[in-house]
Amino acid sequence: MVRTMRNELSRFTVELLKMTTSNGSKKTVAAVPMSLGYQLKSSMINDVLPAIEREYQNMLSKMVKTENRLQVIDEFLQKTSDRAIIGPGLMKVLSDDLKISSEEVFNLLLRTTYVNSLFQNIKKEYRRVDKSDPISYAEACQQLVDIFGLINVLHLMQINGIKMKKSTLQYLYNVSRMPPIIKKMIKSGELPLTVAFMIPQADEEKQIEIANKVKNMKYSEAKKVIMHLF
Repeated sequence: MVRTMRNELSRFTVELLKMTTSNGSKKTVAAVPMSLGYQLKSSMINDVLPAIEREYQNMLSKMVKTENRLQVIDEFLQKTSDRAIIGPGLMKVLSDDLKISSEEVFNLLLRTTYVNSLFQNIKKEYRRVDKSDPISYAEACQQLVDIFGLINVLHLMQINGIKMKKSTLQYLYNVSRMPPIIKKMIKSGELPLTVAFMIPQADEEKQIEIANKVKNMKYSEAKKVIMHLF
């Protein structure tokens, strides 16, 4: 995947949505989704969200000067990928701002090099027992689901030769939205991806507590511990 890499564990999900300004006009803004299951440092929010908004506005400005919408959208996704997992709301704001249908936006996004790289990353990893980068793998799944929807992604995966169960895709989505401390355990190998799948959706503190109890355990041992907790 093409990405200007920061520490990938500092990336978080960013939603794009329309906000009504004081003069009544509509503006596209970046926000932290209400559904994000952990707390972010205010310094991260204040750094990332304005940067995403600037890149989005730059993208719209470039659209006026070129007919190559595909390239400009691709550049936006590439430039923001080191800071955020952009997905929620992307299709809608692009449809509104470019004044084209959701279907046209869907097809544009699907043709970008960036989205293609997400599918290639998944295709490279999904058959491996030991993933070379389980967090990048899970985050690729999450971003695709946030952009296109879970059922559409399953269909697109089949087209790309990826045979993945709906439940597996949902588990990977959930893992991608876990607190950074848990992602760090997964990336280091302390917490196998299959064990992380069993951590239920709960508040940040509870998920971290469970992860600490089962880290470095084999799947069968961790399953017993988690079943006992619930």
